[in-house]
Amino acid sequence: MDSGSWTEVSRLKRITDDANLGPPAPTEWPKKLYIMRGVSGSGKSTLARQLATGGVVLSTDDYFMRENGVYEFNPNALGDAHRWNQERALDAFRRGVTPVAIDNTNTQRWEAKPYVENG
Repeated sequence: MDSGSWTEVSRLKRITDDANLGPPAPTEWPKKLYIMRGVSGSGKSTLARQLATGGVVLSTDDYFMRENGVYEFNPNALGDAHRWNQERALDAFRRGVTPVAIDNTNTQRWEAKPYVENG
């Protein structure tokens, strides 16, 4: 843990102690959500893997990966793929996984909105 994290934990402890709330449960401590944004081939996946060390990288593209490692994109299933990835993210958030990196293009704000709202 870097010194900034310890400072944040100390700040949270001081706030909760002052309010007589006691220390926050570990699942309430600061979590990290990274939302990658950019066009295909811009390095989002590489950066996501670096940022999510110890956590999870979730990509809608995973929906189209077959067990044999072949990527089979189907534009008719894109809505289902996004809902599937959003559900995986929600599950990770509920389990307290941190950090979580969402590795999608997210070129429009509305594409990232479900992750921000649930994260």
